[in-house]
Amino acid sequence: MLNTWGALLNTASSQIPIILLGTLYSSTSVGFYALGYRTLIVPVSLVGNSISTVFLERAAKERTDPERLKQLVLKTYRTLLTLSAILFPVMTFYGDLIIPWLFGANWLEAGRYVQWMSIWLVFVLASSPLSHIFTILERQGLSLIMNIVIFASRVIAMVGSMIIGLDAYQMIIVFSLTGVLAYLVMCITVLRVVKSSLKEILKASWTFLPIMIAHGLIALVLRMILA
Repeated sequence: MLNTWGALLNTASSQIPIILLGTLYSSTSVGFYALGYRTLIVPVSLVGNSISTVFLERAAKERTDPERLKQLVLKTYRTLLTLSAILFPVMTFYGDLIIPWLFGANWLEAGRYVQWMSIWLVFVLASSPLSHIFTILERQGLSLIMNIVIFASRVIAMVGSMIIGLDAYQMIIVFSLTGVLAYLVMCITVLRVVKSSLKEILKASWTFLPIMIAHGLIALVLRMILA
């Protein structure tokens, strides 16, 4: 009963941006978003599905040993954040160059969308495999609450952006930053479910920052050279 509604909300969350963009803004912005999302979701799906299969099997075996399960979740979380920090900053810092190069100059705006969306998808990739913990530990009710929060935050971010007069690009910024917060909360919730302390969570979370900072500094230097 709970998983069905959670799955429905999860699917609705992935589709609602296209519906609301078309309703609140324009079909052009829908095209930019759709191209950017499809470009980014491929590595998320490939990496996330591969890790999910292994993680689900190992986590199910460790279910009766809380300490081993916690360490497995923390290790997986660190690994996912590190992979995300390697993959997505390429689009974060160079999306406005890569997307027009791949698809043509008319898609520059899609590249600008991708730069912000890639930040949000760092935490989508990190949370996707970990969410199996809700099922393994029979916390489907908590999973449903998280899906409700994510869906509601997306609707509020998009509708609220339109109400206060933001354009489509500015709305994507608000939408993406809201997504970062929502999926970070999802990750922290999973870690707390397996009894991780705040210190352990912070220690596991900071590992991706040096990679992100290095990407940013390299991008800054390259853009200064190209300018």
